[in-house]
Amino acid sequence: MRISAVVGGDSAKRIFDQRGFNAVYSDHALWNRIGCYWGLGARVDPPALSIARYETPDSAAEELPLAIQGLPASALTLGGDGRPVSPKELGALERRIAASVPKAFSRGKLLRIGRRYGADPEGALIEVLLGKPAENPSGAGAPIDSIEICRLYLRQGRVLSVERFSRASGREEHVDVEPPQLDEKNWYLTAEETLGFLSLDGGATWARISVDVGFEGISWAISRLAQGVPRLWEFYLYTYH
Repeated sequence: MRISAVVGGDSAKRIFDQRGFNAVYSDHALWNRIGCYWGLGARVDPPALSIARYETPDSAAEELPLAIQGLPASALTLGGDGRPVSPKELGALERRIAASVPKAFSRGKLLRIGRRYGADPEGALIEVLLGKPAENPSGAGAPIDSIEICRLYLRQGRVLSVERFSRASGREEHVDVEPPQLDEKNWYLTAEETLGFLSLDGGATWARISVDVGFEGISWAISRLAQGVPRLWEFYLYTYH
C-alpha cells in the first residue's frame, strides 16, 4: 500500500465552495482526486487538515486505513495483519480462558480459530473465536444452518473482552451482498475486519480499530476491549454509486 496523493483540506473545500457538489461529482477525474473530502472532511468539525489517497498493488484488494492524530507518548499500536494460532497453542489457550467462556460453549461440537497480532510474544494480542454450530442434515442446504460465536481477546494471559454474536446461512448481513452459506471454513469470516489495536496508556487498556465495508457505505469503529465491548468512536461514510 502507498500514498498516491495528499489533498489539503482547505484547497478541497475551496473547490467544493466554488463549483458546488454536483459539478465536482460529475467531473470523474476531479471526484477521484478530492471526492473523499466530501465524505470525510466536510462532515468533520473542525475540518480535516489533509486527506490521503491510498493505492494498493492489487486494486481488487482495496485497503481502508484510518489516521489518528495527537497520540500521547504512552500510546502503543499493533498492526492488523494477524498470524494464525496453531491448533496446539489454541488448545492451550482454550484451557486458559475456560472460566471466561459462556457455559453454552463448554459442551457439544465446537469450532475454533485464533489469530495473533504483534511480533513480540510477550506483548502480542490474541483473538480467539469459538463457534457452536447447528448443522443441517447432509445435502439439505449449507452445512451449517446457524452458529453462535464467542469472540475473546487476551494479552499476557489476561482476558480483555468477551463478545457473543450469531450468524445464519441465508440471513442477509449487508445490502446487495449474497447471504452467507456457512461451513467449517467460513463460519468466522464477517465483513468487519480488524485494522489494528491501540493503547493510550502504555498497554494497560486496549481498543480495537475495525472497518466494515458494505455496498452502501463504509463504517469505521474503535471499541474498547473490555466487558461489554463499548464503542468509543464510530464513523459512517456513505459511498456514492
